[in-house]
Amino acid sequence: MKTVSARQANHDFSNLLSRVERCEEILITKRNKPVAMLSPYRPPLLPFWDAMLWASAQRAGVRCLLAEDLQDGFILQSVRFVNPFKRVNDRLINEVLPPVTARR
Repeated sequence: MKTVSARQANHDFSNLLSRVERCEEILITKRNKPVAMLSPYRPPLLPFWDAMLWASAQRAGVRCLLAEDLQDGFILQSVRFVNPFKRVNDRLINEVLPPVTARR
């Protein structure tokens, strides 16, 4: 792992980014103390059962998955996780699941 100062990282960022694209990790220091790490992007991992829920939703063509335990607003391969208990999502939920009127 390469170590560079914050000043060096600022000056030579494009070169460091190229190295990261080749799967290298770069430790950035300030006054010889580690402050940041440049590393290749890794998609977030889901716990097993959350991944099973997501995979089922994706295979079924679901665009919005209502779940309070997953990160609200996160989109993974066209499936958007929506927390149904956040007021900010009420409009979206009403579009996806229109209110049902009582039948007489």
